[in-house]
Amino acid sequence: MVPRIHRLILAHPLRTGIVALYFLLILALFPGRMSLTPEETFSHDPGAYSGAAIHLATEVFYSLDGVTPFLEREPGYSFFLTTIYFFFGLENRAAIFAVQALLTLASAIVLTSELRRIAPQSAPDMALLLLLLLPSVLHTVFSAYRENFALTLA
Repeated sequence: MVPRIHRLILAHPLRTGIVALYFLLILALFPGRMSLTPEETFSHDPGAYSGAAIHLATEVFYSLDGVTPFLEREPGYSFFLTTIYFFFGLENRAAIFAVQALLTLASAIVLTSELRRIAPQSAPDMALLLLLLLPSVLHTVFSAYRENFALTLA
């Protein structure tokens, strides 16, 4: 895997710069997002996903109250959060943001790799640029919404 990443990213100065800029932006945005209260991070939809994930992690039951099954949301993102909570602790926002940032980078690299096979030389570079540096993508990295998880699976 490392030689492949070297060929895809590190052997190309433009791609290396895009990935480096992505990490710099993540590091620059991280303190500001962590300064928000957990109530702001886990309000509305993220609160439902996180609440269901907490019950999955503690009771192995997909529920918001621990008594009735939760039927309003699909369980995919809650299962993702449950995995993070299992390894890093309940509602660990730093872990959620870090894992989502790494998954975003990994999915962009995989897409770039596949695009290299069928598109002109500059297309993978443009795709990597858009997939990593668009403000909307950076916003989803620092939110507890399912959109980032869905983008990494696409």
